[in-house]
Amino acid sequence: MIKTLASGWLGDRDRKPADWAEHVRPEPAPSSPKTETPAPLREALRRAIQDEIANRDWEAARALVDDMERVFGYRQEADRLRQQIDQIHQESVRKQVAEATAIVERHMRAEQWQDARDEAQRIMQQFASEAQIVQIPNLVQEVENRRQGQKKQLLDSWTDALGRK
Repeated sequence: MIKTLASGWLGDRDRKPADWAEHVRPEPAPSSPKTETPAPLREALRRAIQDEIANRDWEAARALVDDMERVFGYRQEADRLRQQIDQIHQESVRKQVAEATAIVERHMRAEQWQDARDEAQRIMQQFASEAQIVQIPNLVQEVENRRQGQKKQLLDSWTDALGRK
């Protein structure tokens, strides 16, 4: 008797309602993740990417772009943003290299050879991983060549002056 009562009680508890299938339906999968992304979220992500670009944090900007493509499926926009990041980064490096090279040139014109050599070494170390630096001649060697050229000119002038006496 207890067995019958227990099985009846347990059987009713585990039984599903007759209309269960009508209440529980899976939501249809979105046809494209791009159409389902809320506009404020997209705009926040775009602003975050632009902020990282403005802060010159190239790796963070690229990581956000990669997430945009992977999570939301914005491949074309991600490709466009990657090109923008690369372009701005290259321009930034070109500008920094030009400014630093001008400092080296100024030191060389003033015949401040040690300062010129130190600045050239700093530039070479700072931009060692950049493709831009490969296009620049070895600044340290250039400083040394110009120093030696100046030294030779001074020695020649001194020799000429001694010859006239």
